[in-house]
Amino acid sequence: MMSVLHSARGWATVFRKASAIAALFVASQIPCAEATTYYVSSSQGNDTNSGTNPAAAWLTVSNIYNHSYGGRSFRPGDSILFRAGDSFDGPVVVNQGGTNGVPITLDRYGSGANPIIYGDTPHAVWQAVAGYTGLYAADLGCLLPVAPIDRVYDTNGLVYYHLLQGTNTLANYLSTFTNTCWGSSGNYAYVMTRNSNAPAQLHLFRTSVVLLSGGYHIIQNLQIGNGGAGISVDGQSNIVRNNLIHDGTKSGIMVYDGVGTQVVSNTILNNGYTMIYLVGGGNNWVSYNTGITNGRTICGNVVLPAGWDTSGVGLDASTNNLVEHNYFAHMNQAFFDYYFEEGSEVRYNYGFHASCGASPSGTGLLFHHNILDLDGAGSGLSVSYAYDSTQSPGPATGTNLIYNNVIYNFTGYGCYGTSNSSAGVCLRNNIFVTPSTTTIMASMGQGVDLNYNLYFCSGGTPKQWTWNSAREATFGVFQAASGKEANGIYANPQFVSASPTNAADFQVKSNSPCVDADQNLKLAGWLAPAAPYQDYLGTKIPQGAGPDIGTYEMISLNPPTGVHLDNLH
Repeated sequence: MMSVLHSARGWATVFRKASAIAALFVASQIPCAEATTYYVSSSQGNDTNSGTNPAAAWLTVSNIYNHSYGGRSFRPGDSILFRAGDSFDGPVVVNQGGTNGVPITLDRYGSGANPIIYGDTPHAVWQAVAGYTGLYAADLGCLLPVAPIDRVYDTNGLVYYHLLQGTNTLANYLSTFTNTCWGSSGNYAYVMTRNSNAPAQLHLFRTSVVLLSGGYHIIQNLQIGNGGAGISVDGQSNIVRNNLIHDGTKSGIMVYDGVGTQVVSNTILNNGYTMIYLVGGGNNWVSYNTGITNGRTICGNVVLPAGWDTSGVGLDASTNNLVEHNYFAHMNQAFFDYYFEEGSEVRYNYGFHASCGASPSGTGLLFHHNILDLDGAGSGLSVSYAYDSTQSPGPATGTNLIYNNVIYNFTGYGCYGTSNSSAGVCLRNNIFVTPSTTTIMASMGQGVDLNYNLYFCSGGTPKQWTWNSAREATFGVFQAASGKEANGIYANPQFVSASPTNAADFQVKSNSPCVDADQNLKLAGWLAPAAPYQDYLGTKIPQGAGPDIGTYEMISLNPPTGVHLDNLH
């Protein structure tokens, strides 16, 4: 997974280059005198209107681009509102940011369904290019170096291939086109069709459907479909919330060098890449989002290349992010993917069906109280300590602590860590349960600190562990060979449901061996005294004689001394 995310870092370079090119077209900004609200309506607008009231709305989003890059610019406090029930061809490109407490807002107005912004330009008008049989051009409304095209497919889901202009003149460039090629020049896209007929419709997937630079933006209550990345933001204190993003070739939401950005309560469906991807920056909050994919197919019949990294959240060389209370289902790769991450916390998330549960890699990471049901599709945790002075965003920040997670119905392995990468990794109080009799419960090297975890194979025998490449048939032999898991357990955890289908099913019965069998991580010094210590539902830990193994803490009728009943969840 890390190598796939690493290759994606080039995407950040594309974003930054696009922003740099765009800056060449921006006149000096005028200090904010008064906030203005702009209206856009594809059903009632006209691009000759002022755009400053609903009766004089703009028709297309091209006016947003022209306003942002044509010498006028948006100012802190401005709002750009799209009429409910309307649909628009993107991209929406804003190169100005707000200020602290005075953001630029993108939202809806009127009643009805959320407005839709398409990233594949379905309403493009194609004109034959004189002198070239089968070659057609469409004016896309803005300079393509600012909002480039990512990929092109026809309505049968067949790919068109990118032709680079290089240093050729436009005439020489157009003369090199062959069938199923596409290219661009200025704000025009060119295609050579398969049958020489004008394109009925092509999917011209933009790199980003909504591209916001400068920080301090709010974008909310929009539907964004059929693009590359749905929403791309950079800078400080952006808020991305309550949006539906679907059928993109890239990520649903991409945050570049974001600081204090909130990504909250968005739904991302059928995107071809990591649902929410954070590159650089830090102190961002990703919460209450839903991400679901149906595989590699978007827009009904466009099948994206195999191996694309459809993960839930990607954390790439950023710091101190908080990822919590999200739901991800049917990921082609991991629910949570890391690349040289530092100090970030991932907690209280639920995932269903993926090829890997998570790959916590970096330094100073907290990964806890997550429920990851692999649904028989892949392995559990791939753990490592990773620091590199050229790749990591700052100095090393300490041990990666992975605790109180449930890893269920995995294949391949429940948890994996090699000897040279697992030093600096501590696993405590996790549950690993699978019906697979051929999987390896844990495959570990010397460096990992492994204790107080519970393992169980609900499908019978054999049960297997690996220590320093030697496979052991029983948990007891693994304990003796490794010197690890002195307080570990091999037993049925006694989930309240024998066949869990939702997060609540992973609670345990009162007679579970998990109850009071956990290590108290605060008393052991793994967690700071002031750090929150609570379970998946917010119940304070501990509730009985000791903490419980797993994601839920059973509320006891006899709480430990110092815990008051009125403080119980």
